[in-house]
Amino acid sequence: MGQIRGLLAGSVDALVTVIGGFTLATLLLREKTGPDYWLPAVGCLLAVSFVNHVLLTVPVRASLGKLLFNVRMIRMADGGRPHFWQAVRRWVAGFFYQPVQYLLSQVHMQSDTDGEDLCGLLKAH
Repeated sequence: MGQIRGLLAGSVDALVTVIGGFTLATLLLREKTGPDYWLPAVGCLLAVSFVNHVLLTVPVRASLGKLLFNVRMIRMADGGRPHFWQAVRRWVAGFFYQPVQYLLSQVHMQSDTDGEDLCGLLKAH
């Protein structure tokens, strides 16, 4: 059940990033098209993702998706709140870890970990 909540939380976080990022881009870049829109739009997506996964996670131990499904991020060492740089490292690592994990699962080479121990943080259900 915990793994399902984690997947649902991740899905909500992805929707928050996409919808929030493109909404922000549309508001800021009304008259832009082509590369003049898409490059700053990617920046907006990254900014929304950063706010959700780092700036929100540090004080409340969860992103919006995790809050919705009662999943919290805690430090492995002592169960405390994530430190800012731990959250940043986990956010950056997620861009690289998630695609590799997906590819491994597609060729039935599931790894022993689901990424919960990235940067000394884990999900608490």
